[in-house]
Amino acid sequence: MSRAYLPTASLVVLFAFFLRIFRIGAQELWIDEAYSYLLAAQPDWFGLPTLANNTPPLYHFVLRVWMSLLGEDETAIRLVSAIFGTLLVAAVIWTGREIFSPSVGLWSGCFAAIAPFHIFYSQEARSYALLALALTLTYGTLARAIRVNTPISWGLVTASAGLALYSHYFAVLGLLPTVLFLWALPQSPSGRPPWNRYLIAMGTAAAIFLPWGLAAYHLAPHPLEDPSFDWLRINWLTMPPALAIPKSFEMLGLGGHSDLVLTHVKQFRNLDFPFWARLLGLIILSGLFVYAMLPWGDERLGISRLVRRKVCVLALLLFPLGALWVASRLVTPMYIVGRYDIIAFPAYSLLVGLSLAKIHKVPRRGVWLVGALVLLLSASIFTKLYLYYQAPAPSAGLHNARILDRVLRNGDVVVFTDPAVHVYLYYLARLGYTWHSGECRKQGADRWFYCRFFPPAAEATLHGISGTRLSVQDTRAELEKILASIRTDAATVWIISGPTRTEEADAILFGQLTRLGFEPIREMSEPPFFAFQRAAPPPEAARQK
Repeated sequence: MSRAYLPTASLVVLFAFFLRIFRIGAQELWIDEAYSYLLAAQPDWFGLPTLANNTPPLYHFVLRVWMSLLGEDETAIRLVSAIFGTLLVAAVIWTGREIFSPSVGLWSGCFAAIAPFHIFYSQEARSYALLALALTLTYGTLARAIRVNTPISWGLVTASAGLALYSHYFAVLGLLPTVLFLWALPQSPSGRPPWNRYLIAMGTAAAIFLPWGLAAYHLAPHPLEDPSFDWLRINWLTMPPALAIPKSFEMLGLGGHSDLVLTHVKQFRNLDFPFWARLLGLIILSGLFVYAMLPWGDERLGISRLVRRKVCVLALLLFPLGALWVASRLVTPMYIVGRYDIIAFPAYSLLVGLSLAKIHKVPRRGVWLVGALVLLLSASIFTKLYLYYQAPAPSAGLHNARILDRVLRNGDVVVFTDPAVHVYLYYLARLGYTWHSGECRKQGADRWFYCRFFPPAAEATLHGISGTRLSVQDTRAELEKILASIRTDAATVWIISGPTRTEEADAILFGQLTRLGFEPIREMSEPPFFAFQRAAPPPEAARQK
């Protein structure tokens, strides 16, 4: 390893950190990030919302501690993911060195540092940056443990695998293929695969996770057909299944854009990627993958069992994607291009780095070839990053929260019929409100109003609200539950709709609210706010009463 290796690796990590903190607070929190905030900020942290969440509690616990120290604005909330994302780049460099060689590790880290897909998740207040980091650490510690075979090295494998499992339930898809490490990597001086220690390390990690898994699934509902996850089914059904894995390959390499998949989040929502940049990036990445797997140039790296190592890393890439694809076809849709495929990102980076390291070793022309390829690929990637960073920063969440703060009176009722309820509650919290038991109360002021999910059962778990249309009877029953808490006939009922709602669903809701004695206030009713007040009885009815 040359003297320039550590300084170069340090510069790569520092550049990765810069890319991950640049304009990190420019965008408002979107729905899932606001949900992370609410989950981390809830008073009863080990209550039903945490148990019913579709991810284990590690990230939200870290976020809870983080917010108590650094605050709750967009930058502070996302910064923890940026740190995890930066650490992943360092972990990829080290893991690439442990599995392949120092040069492969460094090239892999260079790609991971600038990958738009990973930068996006390093700027999002979700658990995915932590998940990718924990999986990468597991791969690196396992490669080292097989080589040195010491109790401490295997203990680090257990710790890393445990962190991965507590980061996301799908981490198991990234851990199962690690059994191939025992076949692919050179063994300790004893020459025998350390099967016992591998099984003990992974079994211990599973045992550490088991209490949480049993408690969460025994004490809280986790239905596969939860209506709040309708978007998973819609996303899968609108995309030809045969294109799922190819689209993941593009997403992992170049990031998302407006016409790649149905699910659009944050800056990728309306990001138009030039055709030339997309085609250039796809051609280069495809060529790099083919060259990585071909035997040409393998001998120049001087790595023993290189074919086995490549097969092992390829399994880390393809097994999680294949398992999600099969489960989506046979059980229930769960393959989301640009989300759960982050499990495959560490292996993707390692294969890109392996190919660049092989090209770099080409006699006489290697430096020029790899330089040209890196320059062309960077042109594609930095075009995407420029568009990503320059995306307009909407301010609807804070703006709408200020409207509620300004126009609502004490005792009014706000009924949220859209998943954006999480965003409203986050920005109401930024204005000083605390949400608890269906009420929003402003700290230090005599200001309060009801903040109700629709249907109100969603409040128990904080799950997103589905846009699914309820029947007329169910809509009326849910409204009656909410209206029963109104303390005065003068209270205004505010319905806050959103893009996931259909006109039919809103028509049923408004119709039933009218039948329950409320009428719209014309001058105050405009999307997404619709105001209703209890209708005054006719004069004859008032005299009879």
